[in-house]
Amino acid sequence: MVSPHDPVEARLNEVVALLNVVLEKEMENMALGQDILAAIEAENTVIDSFIALVNGLVQNNTIDPATAAAILQAIADQKAEVEAAIVANTPVTP
Repeated sequence: MVSPHDPVEARLNEVVALLNVVLEKEMENMALGQDILAAIEAENTVIDSFIALVNGLVQNNTIDPATAAAILQAIADQKAEVEAAIVANTPVTP
């Protein structure tokens, strides 16, 4: 039996404790990733619904095609802005 005062046993306990901290952080990061994905999926649903609404308004002659095109371009511009931010804030892997 190893004594609790054995330096190897003490160091092993420290390593196990640190490993548990790393695993907890990994689980937190995974949960954060899932939260981000859920938010993006919800946002995509809203955008898709909005695009369908705009197209319906054009079909019903409620808004003119030029206005619809401007609205859809604004959505595309936002998408481009998000894509640029992702590229700018994603570290390059060596």
